Amino acid sequence: MAWNRPWEPVEAVAVEPRVAVPSVPVEDVVAGALESNDAGSFFVISETHPLPNGLSAGWPGNADRRALTTLSGDPDLEDFELERALFIDTETTGLAGGTGTYAFLVGCGWVEDGALRVEQYFMRDHADEPAMMAHLAGLISRFDWTVSFNGKSFDLPLLRTRFVMNRRRTSLDALGALDLLHVARRLWRYQLPRRDLGTLEREILGVERELDVPSHEIPEIYFRYLRTGDARELVPVVAHNRTDMVSMAALLARACDAFGGWRSPAAQPAEVLGAARSFALAGDVETALAAYARALELGLDEALQPLAQAPLSLTHKRRGAWPPAVDLWEGMRRRRGRSAIWALVELAKYHEHRAGAFHTARDCTLEALEQAERLLDALPQPLARPALEHRLARLERRLQALKARSATG
Repeated sequence: MAWNRPWEPVEAVAVEPRVAVPSVPVEDVVAGALESNDAGSFFVISETHPLPNGLSAGWPGNADRRALTTLSGDPDLEDFELERALFIDTETTGLAGGTGTYAFLVGCGWVEDGALRVEQYFMRDHADEPAMMAHLAGLISRFDWTVSFNGKSFDLPLLRTRFVMNRRRTSLDALGALDLLHVARRLWRYQLPRRDLGTLEREILGVERELDVPSHEIPEIYFRYLRTGDARELVPVVAHNRTDMVSMAALLARACDAFGGWRSPAAQPAEVLGAARSFALAGDVETALAAYARALELGLDEALQPLAQAPLSLTHKRRGAWPPAVDLWEGMRRRRGRSAIWALVELAKYHEHRAGAFHTARDCTLEALEQAERLLDALPQPLARPALEHRLARLERRLQALKARSATG
């Protein structure tokens, strides 16, 4: 590498001037207005949307309240009132939470004049946060409930942190919380492999978003806006947040309708199975049994059938109703895998302890052992080979004892 000597001139290098990105403020690309209070100002976007089918100002009725308490596992929702509920969804600078994560866009929705009013509060830069949080504190004080999607784990703790960081008192902790993710996980766990809001929109609500922005890209979009002052990329982010709010309201109505309609001929079998499990978790055994049976009647997928057959059979077993229990176990044994092994063990118990048919009990145990040897998945202790071999050995001893008594008799 050649170095210039001190007395030799250095060749000038031409450097192109940096081209500044033109600043495009949010008010130029999103319809909204500035709102000010004692803490400063922030940007507000307001829209009104029709209430989704099934919702009304007087909603919910008794059946809907039962759906909410059963699907959420929260008995306090028996007092839920839609007109006292605040829908909340946030867009943030990170997905992990923590004190360094900001909610730069907070969507809020509530029922007003028979419609869903949606207001979105946008933080143009960090200086807007005190004013935005002051406004939110006042808004939250008007309601008794929050409705969110994964809000219990993310949105609400994040907002609590931001209130603390801004030294702002709030009644957020005093509000009841309805998290629709918990509802979706119970009702649609057997129908959908994923229960994120986008999947629920497509598969349950029949809504397909156009030109939507993926959630994981939103933080970087906001950071680019802070660097450049160009708000044009924020337009789909605002739309994304607004659609989340409207979808939550629609999902709330749809979940209650589906749960309450499990007896309908048009009900989805996997949905009814989710309702049945929810009834069982809530301790409503009789309704759970009826719903499990209904799911099977409606044509539940073969892979899901054991999830209804097993709890039905165990209830019959507890009540001493052996013929229907045995019928269900016989249906399950025709399948391969863990559910068939479980059914074979139950049949072995029945034939050994109730019917006194030791040969049949041994045959069921041998069949279970054969399936267990082929199964690569780990089995729980009662179904594993050592337990099955122990059962087989006991049955062989009983059969030998019977044989010996027959020979001497």
